[in-house]
Amino acid sequence: MKIGITSYAFPWSLQQPRFRSHLERCRWLLDEAGRLGVGVVQLADNVHLSEIEPAGLRQLVDQARESDLELEVGIRGLEPAQLYEALRNARTLQAGLIRTVPDLWPDQGVRWVERLRALAPVLQTAGVVLAIENHGRVPARQLGDLIQAVNSPSIGVCLDTVNSLENGEDLYSVVEALRPWVVNLHLKDVRIFRPAHQLGLIAEGCPLGKGIVDLKWLWRHLPGAVASHALVETWTPPQSTPEETCAMEQVWVEESLRVVKDSQKAWVSWTEGPERNELRESDTASGDCRGWGKNGAARC
Repeated sequence: MKIGITSYAFPWSLQQPRFRSHLERCRWLLDEAGRLGVGVVQLADNVHLSEIEPAGLRQLVDQARESDLELEVGIRGLEPAQLYEALRNARTLQAGLIRTVPDLWPDQGVRWVERLRALAPVLQTAGVVLAIENHGRVPARQLGDLIQAVNSPSIGVCLDTVNSLENGEDLYSVVEALRPWVVNLHLKDVRIFRPAHQLGLIAEGCPLGKGIVDLKWLWRHLPGAVASHALVETWTPPQSTPEETCAMEQVWVEESLRVVKDSQKAWVSWTEGPERNELRESDTASGDCRGWGKNGAARC
């Protein structure tokens, strides 16, 4: 599995006024990816590939090749015009995956299935996979049911570790619902705490390993997934100044990447050692949680 970043690893930095175009934003992001030593960059909807000319996209391909980076495309929505434009951009960028966030409500599922069935053979011919991200708009189990109904190897899931909290769904139930179709991973973390007045709860972004996301559990419970890329994102809370916010964002990305790499090394060591026998069949087949672990993360 290759480790990388999406453009939502640096959402605040990419908003800074020093960038005069989305091409400049993308070029800066690829420079950062090269500095960080990752293998994949997903250019998502906050860098607006649709506003970059084909010649500019080809510049990104050349830049990515120099740093040995794979590129992916990210959009929002499932309108046919959006999907076909994303496919054209993916071809130009030599990207093998398009991630989208469904801008649909659950009662529109039938129309969604029809669109995806029509798109599937086009994707297959192009050698591109569409990864639909779990989000607050669609419950995870319903997303899984709809992708199962489409039944195409060219359409799967981009599993995000915290997005579905908006639906009251934790990572464990999301993995249980979507595991068979995972082709892409978005890794970010949050901590949940009470405000000073103690009335209610707040979920706030934090570096991976400092919140509720248990990466060791994730690696154990996605053994059958075909996700080849695990991509870091951040939800950095704004600080007193834009400069302070961007500086914190940089630190969080670097820290999160270290945590992902270390957790993967630990997982490889575990699978190659005698401790692997401790993973019972019941653990891999169920998302039922049995107690609480570090930072309030449930253990399964």
